[in-house]
Amino acid sequence: MDIPIIIISSILGLYAFIIFIIVIQLLKTNSKLKRRNHGINVILAQKYHILVILGNYMEEKNAKLPSKIKEALSMNDFGDIKNKSTQEVLSIKNVLMNTLNTLFYIGEQNGLNEDPKYVTLKNSLKDVDANHRKEIALFNADATAYNYWVNSLLFKPFKFLFKLKDKEVLY
Repeated sequence: MDIPIIIISSILGLYAFIIFIIVIQLLKTNSKLKRRNHGINVILAQKYHILVILGNYMEEKNAKLPSKIKEALSMNDFGDIKNKSTQEVLSIKNVLMNTLNTLFYIGEQNGLNEDPKYVTLKNSLKDVDANHRKEIALFNADATAYNYWVNSLLFKPFKFLFKLKDKEVLY
């Protein structure tokens, strides 16, 4: 009779150990996700700041900016970007991307491609955009890892018990 109790105790102990490892992994991954999300928000704010400088410079050079672009360059959504939902941040990202593409097009149409300050700002925006894509890829990898652990067969009962939700993947 003692052998089945030892076996059951061993199995329960192993299960508890595995759950402990999964909880540690979830806490680490959740911490990484918060850091990456903050990094993405900082990069978006940096991109916005450079876009505003570029827009102002282009106006100094008598480039005609559409009212939609002027409106996008005057939005003040970055003060509380960390409090926004993923979809709201993605919407801001899309507005910035459209503004970026439009400013580049207008710059080319106005012959600013040879202007040193314009080229410097354009290169800065390309660097920031590359960093943004890298951060999103890292965030998505961490979100996928978090979702994997939360949805693992061993941890699923705890997911419902603690009402854990899957993390959204950014596109």
